[in-house]
Amino acid sequence: MYYGNAVVDSAYYDWLLEKINYHDTNYDMVLETLFHTTFTWNVPNDDNRAGDGIVLRSTFMSEENWHTEPCEEYDCSVLEMMVALAMRIENDIMWDGERDRTAKWFWEMFRNLGLDRAKSTLDVHDILEKFLLREYEFDGTGGLFPIGEWAEEDQRDIEIWYQAQLFLMKNFSF
Repeated sequence: MYYGNAVVDSAYYDWLLEKINYHDTNYDMVLETLFHTTFTWNVPNDDNRAGDGIVLRSTFMSEENWHTEPCEEYDCSVLEMMVALAMRIENDIMWDGERDRTAKWFWEMFRNLGLDRAKSTLDVHDILEKFLLREYEFDGTGGLFPIGEWAEEDQRDIEIWYQAQLFLMKNFSF
């Protein structure tokens, strides 16, 4: 629980799903697992990604006119981190003024992790463990932002924000 209130937590979860345009049931189990898994890091500055995720709680409260204090005592979830990162990518790097592509960036990361192929909660936990412990490939394959043959440095040692920038430079015009 993020607010100690099941009604607020449920509304917050639904709000996060709205941010990524999720309206079917194909990935319910995966997204719920992301929501209940703590985002941990071991590379300097990735704590900023957790901070961005926690800030979403205040954004939710403001946008939805809830009068409960946002709870910062609970750690950031993987879902919060990924939604916040997708929003930051859209607003700080890829913004074009015509459309909001936050969902596009979220689902790109989702597929890059291989979560679209997870068949069970155990699969999701295995994928997340590999991601959170940085046990993916040198080029980022198995992480949020694989860059393939362009990898000159071990992506496991680079903070997520710079991995995102490399990935976007190599795969999208900006």
